Amino acid sequence: MTSVWTSPTGCRTRQDAALIYAASDITGLTSHIEGLPCALLEAGASELPLSGSKIGGIPEVVKDGSNGLLFESGNAMGLAHALDRLARDRNLREFMGEGGHVLGTYTLWIAVWIG
Repeated sequence: MTSVWTSPTGCRTRQDAALIYAASDITGLTSHIEGLPCALLEAGASELPLSGSKIGGIPEVVKDGSNGLLFESGNAMGLAHALDRLARDRNLREFMGEGGHVLGTYTLWIAVWIG
């Protein structure tokens, strides 16, 4: 059983989440319904490029072309294109990872300041 803890972003997450993000190159979230996606906030704070469907709070976290790529919910080809683009372009991954880190750090500061 995986233990759960509250991450620096204020989300309840797996205790080994940092290890999983450290071993990853890209993060994707393919939700059909979503609020504020903690997994993307944590991945962004871990300097990973993000990809996600244009649904719920995902576009609030994934800034298309800045820290990740967005695609229409339910569009498998859009998902494949976003992941393929990120997988093939190391410079793009690094650029978008830095953008995600800035957003994740900003969100962490807001969570600490408010919470």
